[in-house]
Amino acid sequence: MVIVHQPLAAAELKRARQDPRHVLRWAVKPQGNATQGEGELSGAQFEWFIRALSVAQRLLFESPGFAPLARRADELNEEYDCGDDGSPVLDSFFLPHVLADRTQGFASESPLSVCAFVLRHLGAPTELVSHAEALSESRLHVVWCEAAGDLVGEPRTARLRCPVTGRQWQVEVADPWFRVGLGYLVRIIELPGRDVVLTTPYALLTSEAEWREYFARQLSVPEQESAGGKGAAPKGKRKKPKRAPAGAANSPAQRLYRHMKRGPWPDHWIDFVNEAFAGSVNGCPALGGVPDLPETIPGDPEFDERQEQRWLELLDDDDDDDAGDAMGARAADIPLALRIRLACAVTVREPPAPDDPPLVRLRRLLIEQVFADKLHEEVAEDCERVCKALGADTLSLEHPGGYQLLAAYAFFGLTGRRRKSALERLLDSGRLDEEERALAEEHRCARFSLFEIVTVAPDEGLEVYDLLQEKKLWIRERLFTHQASVGMVLAGWLLDGQEPLTFE
Repeated sequence: MVIVHQPLAAAELKRARQDPRHVLRWAVKPQGNATQGEGELSGAQFEWFIRALSVAQRLLFESPGFAPLARRADELNEEYDCGDDGSPVLDSFFLPHVLADRTQGFASESPLSVCAFVLRHLGAPTELVSHAEALSESRLHVVWCEAAGDLVGEPRTARLRCPVTGRQWQVEVADPWFRVGLGYLVRIIELPGRDVVLTTPYALLTSEAEWREYFARQLSVPEQESAGGKGAAPKGKRKKPKRAPAGAANSPAQRLYRHMKRGPWPDHWIDFVNEAFAGSVNGCPALGGVPDLPETIPGDPEFDERQEQRWLELLDDDDDDDAGDAMGARAADIPLALRIRLACAVTVREPPAPDDPPLVRLRRLLIEQVFADKLHEEVAEDCERVCKALGADTLSLEHPGGYQLLAAYAFFGLTGRRRKSALERLLDSGRLDEEERALAEEHRCARFSLFEIVTVAPDEGLEVYDLLQEKKLWIRERLFTHQASVGMVLAGWLLDGQEPLTFE
């Protein structure tokens, strides 16, 4: 019997069992109508993947065990402008990189591996656990496309081959990204009986032969030269080293796995993506060069512009509007409406129970109202309209708290001549009992503002200055007082019609 020690996962499971408000507790029962999809990559299967990423992302920022990694994620996000217009580091590259490839501790645990472990032991839906595990075990691959679309037999399918091992995958893709004969840096997610490419791949402009040479340099294990002396085999009688079995820790397959999962150092692949960006091919970001030869990388100071750049002819034209639109559409990769839908769902972390307090019941009814009226889609439309007015193509909110603000907007915002918020629609529906209606009436006064912290009273509350209404307020708050500091500016929804004031 093999015993795998996972100290971070065990500690997180203990916290989850002791704390009814733990970030993972909401997921122990199915939510929404997502089911295991069949055939091509379905919306239901896509939602299981996004739900797993959303849960792991919240765990990253809320678990004390991952505090160092959360700080590093914030630093990386700021350094590389991940997901922002013009940044080659897409959200869909950055998020799995942080949640699956960045590990902590001697057991090399990641937010997704811990998330999958805890969800399995809490009895979460099988689909959610399996998709979290698949994401946790996924890694980047350098592959060449041998066939795509009708050449494979399915419009959203591609046949990919590893130039190092010769292994082949027939993958389902979310969009028809792949072009036959080109190489790609891509994350392949392997599920039982099917392989999936969920996120935008990076086209590789350097030849397959040059990438094979790169891997030969990186994965080679130099023979240990004998220094003579005690313990050295006599000259001429040294035994030929045995080839390591495929499952050995230092076999070529394992070295390739480690190299593509974590690289020689943690920032290896994100550095390469950032510096090697050279344009786009078929609407996908394209990378030039190989990581260990800086003279081949377009964004490196040592890049040799005198070398022949045959790959330039592969790039989309600058004035190709369709390619530009495709890049803009794929920059965020994960639909904003779906992220807001998931943010609404996670505001209630417990499965329904007969003794649920009125506030929990009210939240569930609000979520049902949002989904029934598709208000999360209206919120996404509002965000996109604001982005367009500001000259931005996409909305990038790496911290999950940003999407929680948009969920609150779906519950309490959406004001207008012809629109009502979910709360107002719920009050009109006649579905609320006396306690729920009283709470709903209190929440009518919820408003959004920016608050600068003036004083922090641990376990009691915050004195803040409301920057939009230009007045000081005292807000009752316990948990956040241990994270807050004077001068910090908070964006949030305030319950303004009751005393003492509280954040929603």
